[in-house]
Amino acid sequence: MSNFVKILLLSIISLVMVFVMNESGKPLKTPITPLGIINLEVAANINRVTEVQHTWKDAYLIKTAITNTCYDFAFLVCYASLFYFCCRQVAKQFSIYSIKGKLSTLFSYSAILAGIMDLFENTGMLLSLNGHISNAVTMFTFTASLIKWILVAGCIIWLMSSGIILLYRLLLGKYKIDSAFAK
Repeated sequence: MSNFVKILLLSIISLVMVFVMNESGKPLKTPITPLGIINLEVAANINRVTEVQHTWKDAYLIKTAITNTCYDFAFLVCYASLFYFCCRQVAKQFSIYSIKGKLSTLFSYSAILAGIMDLFENTGMLLSLNGHISNAVTMFTFTASLIKWILVAGCIIWLMSSGIILLYRLLLGKYKIDSAFAK
């Protein structure tokens, strides 16, 4: 399977998962949790986790939150793989000895680490949603979430800036589009 097809399929599957998670998570958006499941992801202390859980428990939404978190396990595989393959593809466009090539490789590994952090975050959220709320679980979940978001933002920023660099090279005639997705 060509790199183009891998990236295209992972993009489509990731977008489908975003849609599925958004639709299944809509009931979780309340006045107290306007960001839905993200409010639990970024709950930095036990009081906030308890507040989120009570809000959803009163509205009979704990099962919805658990289902949405389970969908995230599939999504994390998709987006981490997508960012990994995109960053690896970008790395191939630069010399492996250049700073851009090295950064692209670094960000490809960052994408995998983001997926692992998301796995930890989801585990912590499932513990909390099943009534195992503690300072340790809260800090574990919050820290994993924070690291994940930093890594994901880094990958996105890197891919966008690399895209601009490669587009500039294409416009100058120093880059051939047919070589972009070669095996």
